[in-house]
Parts: sequence; C-alpha cells; structure tokens
Amino acid sequence: MTEDINAVEARLPVQPPLDYPQEPIYHGADAPCRFEAEVYHCQVFGEIPKDLDGTYYRTMPDPVWNPGHPDDNYLNGDGVVGALRFFNGHVDFKQRFVRTRKFVIERAARTNLFGKFRNRFTADPRVENEIRSTGNTHVILWNKQLIALKEDSVPYALDPNTLDTIGVETFGGQLTSKTFNAHPKIDPVTGELINIGYEAKGDGTNDISYFVFDKNGKKTEECWFKAPFVCMTHDIGVTENWIVVILPPLVYVPDELQKQGHSHFAWDATTPMTFGMFPRRSPKPEDIRWFTYEPAFGVHAGNAYENANGVVCLDMPIANWNRMFYFPALDEKRRGVPVDRSRYMRFHFDPKSTSTHVDGEVMVDIMGEFPTIDNRFATRSYRYTFLATSGAAKKGTMNNRPGNGIAMLDLETHTYTKWCAGEEATLTEASFVPRNAQAPEGDGYLICIINRKDRLLTSAVILDCLKLQEGPVAIVNLPFRLRTSTHGSFALASEIGERRELCDMSHVTPDLLEKFGTDRVDRG
Repeated sequence: MTEDINAVEARLPVQPPLDYPQEPIYHGADAPCRFEAEVYHCQVFGEIPKDLDGTYYRTMPDPVWNPGHPDDNYLNGDGVVGALRFFNGHVDFKQRFVRTRKFVIERAARTNLFGKFRNRFTADPRVENEIRSTGNTHVILWNKQLIALKEDSVPYALDPNTLDTIGVETFGGQLTSKTFNAHPKIDPVTGELINIGYEAKGDGTNDISYFVFDKNGKKTEECWFKAPFVCMTHDIGVTENWIVVILPPLVYVPDELQKQGHSHFAWDATTPMTFGMFPRRSPKPEDIRWFTYEPAFGVHAGNAYENANGVVCLDMPIANWNRMFYFPALDEKRRGVPVDRSRYMRFHFDPKSTSTHVDGEVMVDIMGEFPTIDNRFATRSYRYTFLATSGAAKKGTMNNRPGNGIAMLDLETHTYTKWCAGEEATLTEASFVPRNAQAPEGDGYLICIINRKDRLLTSAVILDCLKLQEGPVAIVNLPFRLRTSTHGSFALASEIGERRELCDMSHVTPDLLEKFGTDRVDRG
C-alpha cells in the first residue's frame, strides 16, 4: 500500500535552516508564518462602527529561520508589523517584516546568524557589531511616523501607510543611548515622547538613559544614572512631574553563564522588586530615589499620576511569582513553572517621605496582564484600565496565563466587567479607541487580535466598552493564521497625517473609483 502525503512527510527529514525545534512555540497554532500579506476589504461579521476611523497596528515575533537553540523563547522572532485600517465601515489589512539589519543580513545568508534571544555569545562572529534588534515588541505612531520597538537596540522607523521600513530611528542623531525601551509614553497634553533605555551602554551595563522629545522631535531632556542591579527594565510610569522606573527581579545573567548558553535574564526570587523615582524635568543623577517592595513580578505599567496630596500613584499587574517562565531561575531545571495569580495593584510614592520601602494596594482582585488605558488620560488621574485576563480554558492547557478574556477595571468601585473569547482562543493586549473626541473616559471601543486555535484562524474583534459583556459588535476574520501578538496601538486618522490606501491600488484609476462610487481613504 502506498503512503499518503502525511506519512511521507512524517518520515522525511526537514531541511535546514527550517528544521525548527520541537518546542510547542514552533508548531500548531504558533508555528512560524514567514509571509507578508495584504487583504483588501476583510470579511466582517456584524457591523464596524461608522465612527471608527483609523489604523490598529500590531507586532508579532515570527522566526524566519530555525534559531539554532531548542530552548530559545518566543520573543526572539523577527519583527512583523501588521495594520488593520478602519474607514467608513470597511477594514483593510497589511503586514510586513521590519527590515532590521538582522532580517536583511539573514535574508542575504539564507540562515540564522544572530543566535539566541539577546545572547551575543551565540551569534555568528560575522555579525558581532551589528544592531541586533528584531523590532518585534511594540509599535507606536508618534509625530506622524510609525516606530517599531525592541528594547535591546535603537528603534526602526516605518511608513504608516505602506509599512515600508525607513531605517534606524535616532531622532536626527539626538539619541545617545544604545537602547530604547519598548514602552515609551506620550503625554496627551504636551505631545512629548518620554522614555528610557536600559543597558544603555551595552549588554550587562547598569546604565539607564532618560530622555524626552518634544512634539516637534527636539530632545529637551536627558539624564544618565546607574541602576542598583541590571534587569529587564521593560516599562516606566510617567506623571505630570515625575518618572518611576520599574525594576523586576528578572536579572541579567553573567556573561560566563551566557557563554554556556543561558538566557539573557533569569528570575531571582531573592531580589525585591525595585522602583526608581526622579523628576520629569531637569533631573540629575543624584535626584533619583530607590524604593523596594517584596520579590514580585511586574513588568507593565497601566498608568501613573499624582494625587491631591502630591503622592505619585503607579498602577500595574503584580504577581508573586515569575510569569515569564521562559526566563527561569538559574537553579530551576523546569522551565514551565506554574504561575500564581496576580492582582491589579497601586503603589504610592511620597516625594516627601524618607522611607525606602513601598507598599502595594490591591485595586482590583483579578488576574491579568498587558494593561492599557484611555490614552487621553495618560499621566493624569484616571478611572478605567483594560486588561487581558483568563476565562474558561480546556483542561490541561495553561489556563493560568492571561490570554482568552478581556476585562474593563473600574478603579473607583474596585470591580470589573469581562468578556471571554472561549476555550480555544488566545488574545493579549487590547487598544482603546474613544467613541469621539468629546466622549468621557472609557466610552469607546476595544480592538484586539484573537488567535482561534481550533480553526487555525486569526480574527480582530471590536468591543463596545459600555456593553463589554455582550461580546464583539464586529468580528474581522483574516483568511489565515498569525502568531500571537506582543503589543499594539491604535492611531486615529487625524494622527496619521497624509493617509493613503493601505493595500496595493495600482491600475485602479481615479475614474474607476468615481464610476463605482468607491470610498477612498485618502479623501476621508
């Protein structure tokens, strides 16, 4: 009896460099995609709100080649930026790889050269001095330019309409740090871009660079200081007058161990979670104050603001154990450590206090991650947070990880509403879009990407925040599967500037569009 194609495939070896490891992150619903695509006029179930006008951008790690290390983690994939453009009830989709130096060099070589996640000792010597960024962690629109972010390097600039890579973004040569964090903050009142770079003088250095660019792109603030230890300093809190730097106990692994193949970071349960606070304007290294909490996991800030007494309030999800299981402790052989539950917490930093300890207050008792807010209230007092959380999941799956539900937290009543996408769904971060410019806080829509593992299909959902529990008002189905997103953001049409069609419209002449009365994005 002859073998069918599945049987033959099972016995034939996969040719390198696409012989991916047997780890789950390279197979099934999370198998590498390795393609660029555009879909003109996506399939929609329900109705796209007419007042939803703009573009949702998202990032996705997608390893083009076998990384060469079976224990490499999901975050080492090549950066893919996708865009969903909403206009007059229609949705178009496009995605492109970020043309980083890594992507371009490895395309030329037809193989992986840069090695394991942030481990320069595993890289090919021929790329020793190259920028290692994958541009895969976050993407934001600022000053009418799209910026793809990976915090081990400087960012990359992209065209917000074509997603073409413009090149390395150094803000006109003003960026002196070797790194640029994945979660810069934009002040909605001043338009300033506020950020830090950690390991700012190179891998393993405890230098942190703080910088601010005004709405026109001019650098107005810069301050360098030393951190008490080197760790994944992934996010910051920003208020009108203060900056809070977040140092979780995901600590830098010594070079000697990295040379043996260890990851860049490792969980250290003996190190307390640490925060550094300093003035937002004209800070000096001696101005920074360090506060410690208990050993805990927290890497994403929801928001920060100053209360009526001048106390700085920083809100974020906190867990009492390591949620990034792919960065295990050095003495921990088992990588998939069960995650204990987390809570959405508030930390109070009093500039007048002499204490070096900070306590956390539980604001909402819910497990979740990837907090987002109504960005019109960033750096100011606010009420609502949106959180990726967990709902029903199949027995035996990692149902203790945030991933198949979205919750709207009310920080005044300490309650939440929630919608669950189902047992076979995976989602991460949601972006909030106000219903209109005058809408009160929290009145608008949530957009998030859902991977439907049972159907090997990726969908975008639009939820009305005032009716969150009722589920999506619209579902946008893409005719293929994508990998799980890392982060994303929504840009209003007015923020993009000169808006052009997202998809290829070559040979579609203006007279044809006029003849059929077709909506045109560039006339929106």
